[in-house]
Amino acid sequence: MPQHKTRYYESQVRTTLVQKGQAAIETRIVTKYRLSYRRQSANGGRVYLLETTERFFLTPTGRRIGTPNGVQKLALLVASVNDNLELELSKTYGLEKLINTHTIREKWQAVKAIIVEQHTDLKTMAEDFTFQLQEEHIQKAYRNDNFLNVFFAPIFNTAIDGITRPINIANALGRLSMPINVQTKLKAKRKLFSTKDTLELKGTIATEAINRAKLNHFLGQLPTQEGEIHNLEFNYKGHYKLDTELETIEEGHVDYTFSIGELYNNTTVLTFNLIEDEQ
Repeated sequence: MPQHKTRYYESQVRTTLVQKGQAAIETRIVTKYRLSYRRQSANGGRVYLLETTERFFLTPTGRRIGTPNGVQKLALLVASVNDNLELELSKTYGLEKLINTHTIREKWQAVKAIIVEQHTDLKTMAEDFTFQLQEEHIQKAYRNDNFLNVFFAPIFNTAIDGITRPINIANALGRLSMPINVQTKLKAKRKLFSTKDTLELKGTIATEAINRAKLNHFLGQLPTQEGEIHNLEFNYKGHYKLDTELETIEEGHVDYTFSIGELYNNTTVLTFNLIEDEQ
């Protein structure tokens, strides 16, 4: 099992939300990470420290925003809670649990105090986040994190071709999470003496796991006209570029869209790339 000292990654997440009767909202954020190996875990997996070294927004044309606006400053402040995550991974490189839960809650309390003082209208949102970070809920919250679910994937030391992996996508329809199944497929056989592989990803909604009551509540809030019929459509595709011998994801890309006719369209494009790997 390779034990990398430190890997440096850069990610970009672009979200575009279009709702009928409202202006489209597009957000692009870049984050730079340092992923450091710490130790072997008790179950034979590994413990890593994922540190954020830089985080900033981009304009729709891809230029860095030097002076973020009020909403962006607030988003950066909340995101800073996750600047240092100590994570336990399985033998297959899947996320098992967050270790430094106490540190995360302490940092959130400091951030929460600033938010509540400066944005009294966000008190309910802050309390919801506090609830998610309680010990009985925090592991589920991080295991269902959209970025961490892509950044860490159980694809090493195991069969990876033709595997189905169930995950949840948070905030798929408003604040409603949606369960999906991600299928894997090796793109082609590797070249002779090569350790590189490309793993293609395709996703479908796990219809049997949908919370129908919450879905119907969301649909009922959309500006529909009497007699209109709209279907929920979902598209999910992506890939990993891997070095299977070094157990390294060199590149990850996921692109998915939830749409309901012309009423609602929520698209996320998530990419990350390995910048440097210290052996």
